[in-house]
Amino acid sequence: MFRSIMVAVDGSPFGEQAFELAAALARRAGAQLELVHVHSSAESGSEEGVLVPVEAGRRRSST
Repeated sequence: MFRSIMVAVDGSPFGEQAFELAAALARRAGAQLELVHVHSSAESGSEEGVLVPVEAGRRRSST
């Protein structure tokens, strides 16, 4: 079905729902789950993003 699923997260409740749905799909499909977190810098007004590969069914936590 899918080999790779990419989901954008931003720390919001909607982003959390998107992550949970993408993780469930990745688990069922045996796909790689890739997270993208984009944020705006208040000082420069620019946007930066980070791509973090995560094994399906396994979530990295910053806490």
